[in-house]
Amino acid sequence: MAIQTDITIEHLGKDLLFPNAFVEVIRYEGNVSSCIIVVQIKTSATGNAIDERKYLIEHNASVPLLAQAYLHLKTLPEFLNATDC
Repeated sequence: MAIQTDITIEHLGKDLLFPNAFVEVIRYEGNVSSCIIVVQIKTSATGNAIDERKYLIEHNASVPLLAQAYLHLKTLPEFLNATDC
């Protein structure tokens, strides 16, 4: 499971655009009420990792955690246009 979207990353004071970047939840940790998800961003499904980010989400036990993580990501401004892949 992953999502794809255009990602802009600042590097040495310049914005670098990575079209169709591959975004994958690589780990999560937490408890019954909240969880930190760690997301790896790659140039493509088999490409190089270009960034890693952490997000705090509230955990809803009635929804599988991994599915919930991707649903949450798609509500964030940087992933609003993301598509499932």
